[in-house]
Amino acid sequence: MKKLLFVFGVLGMLFVVGCEKGADIDVVVEEEVVIEAEIETDIEVIVETERECLDRVESTEFAEYNYRVCLTGAGSVDGEIKQLIDELSEDVMFAGKELVDLGSAGKGGLYITQVDFSSISDVKSVLLIASINTGGAHPNAHFYTWSYREDTGQMLRFSSLFQAEHNPMWMIAPMVKEALMNTLGEGTTEEMIDAGINADNFEEHRNFVLDGDKLVLLFAPYEVAPYALGPQKVEILLSDLNAILAPPFLEIDGEYPPAVDYGSRCVDGGGKWLSKYGECEGVSQEWCEDQMGKFRECESACRHSVGEVVACTMQCVLVCQF
Repeated sequence: MKKLLFVFGVLGMLFVVGCEKGADIDVVVEEEVVIEAEIETDIEVIVETERECLDRVESTEFAEYNYRVCLTGAGSVDGEIKQLIDELSEDVMFAGKELVDLGSAGKGGLYITQVDFSSISDVKSVLLIASINTGGAHPNAHFYTWSYREDTGQMLRFSSLFQAEHNPMWMIAPMVKEALMNTLGEGTTEEMIDAGINADNFEEHRNFVLDGDKLVLLFAPYEVAPYALGPQKVEILLSDLNAILAPPFLEIDGEYPPAVDYGSRCVDGGGKWLSKYGECEGVSQEWCEDQMGKFRECESACRHSVGEVVACTMQCVLVCQF
């Protein structure tokens, strides 16, 4: 039985940047983590302590796989995690086939490490750090993150953390930019950092987790700095963002009010609640704005059917997003 020895230095490459009021910014570089794993030929799903875990430690003709990813129990999150792993597994297999066709002795490779986080009001986050080898000069590291409410399973998008009338990145971007410039110095440029932060488009997918009382933003190699400087991590205290946060993260008089039950409000207002996406369909703009939601007057009826073959009607759907 062959053994696979790979170096997963992603966590070790992270620069930890703290953004606290009146505090200096400390940079901590951890040592590389070396993981030795036995190559097995079977793929199995294991249920351990009531969590379904996806395990694959295998070397095939075209690719090597080594991961153990435990699902969350939140259906919307787990569906995306399973889809992601399927897609990444196919990508490295096809890359490995191309390498063989080109006469290379190399293989594709997929290695995943999982980190779980807990935050305010039973909000959970999960981070998958994927090292992906598709035949380039080196493997590439990617971050994939999800946050969700453990009690309802509702997925939290980046916009879900903030009051609807604000673009949170106008407040967050200067903090992140200052932290990265102080850490990276002349290793990168303001233009590259600005492009990676993309402050004007806060709807864009962002890799973030909620860790205790902190919002943590993650940037993969190439996003805000050259590959040689590795991935970057910026931590911001939620209390520093309190002016723009939405419940349950908004602190009032030293307490955190419970999250609003938008599902019940949606149904009472005559709408259809989509808990998986935090959306209320079929309500007016006036109702949506009264509830401090974000109104979209012409959404597709098939907007959540990515990759699926469905019969889609062409009329606009009124959507209020929370």
